[in-house]
Amino acid sequence: MVKINTLIKQNNERRKLLNEENMAYYENLLVYIRTSPFKDDQATEEVLVEMLEHLLSAQQDGKTAEDVFGKAPKELADEIIAGLPNEKPAKTAAFMAEIIAQFLGVFIAITGMVTIIDGEPKTIHIGSTLLLVAVQTVGILLLIAFLLKLLKSDAFKQNPKSKKMIWSWALASGLFILAVVVFSVWVEPFGPAMEVSEYTQLIVGVVLLLTAYGLKKWREAK
Repeated sequence: MVKINTLIKQNNERRKLLNEENMAYYENLLVYIRTSPFKDDQATEEVLVEMLEHLLSAQQDGKTAEDVFGKAPKELADEIIAGLPNEKPAKTAAFMAEIIAQFLGVFIAITGMVTIIDGEPKTIHIGSTLLLVAVQTVGILLLIAFLLKLLKSDAFKQNPKSKKMIWSWALASGLFILAVVVFSVWVEPFGPAMEVSEYTQLIVGVVLLLTAYGLKKWREAK
């Protein structure tokens, strides 16, 4: 079985051989299909490569993507998605954990670097800290779901990388950051207090980032 990374690399290279019209058609299909959650990644990439090879072969005969796949790409994509197997629960859980660990790792590592610059230990309260982590986790998942929805809804428009989509994503991200900051200030510290050294947060952040990397490699090996 060809690994997912190899399939993606093959797709990226072979896609360059498409003419402009066929490229636009195919990439809309690719974005729409890839942004469908909970579908088996391996099966998804295999189908996309198979479609690409079929299109490249037809292109050599002077045919267009519409000649090959029809004039209703969204309906075709929905049929393909419906036929794809669902991802295994373990891999879905690993992917979600990977994303959460990555986001939290970056946030905590940056906070840790600020603490190191201040040069003073920081006191945290277990209860309020865990609550903040829970809020961040929910926010991250909602952001990802929103991004996938944006990409999918924009897939078959004339300008798939529209300014509206970019501004929508920027606004959502800004609101998420603002919500975290406001929540941190608004919630009174509660729960057992614990003093952490200047380097503890940085170490925790790095550990989370390494965990995210390990989960990514584990998913790719399956």
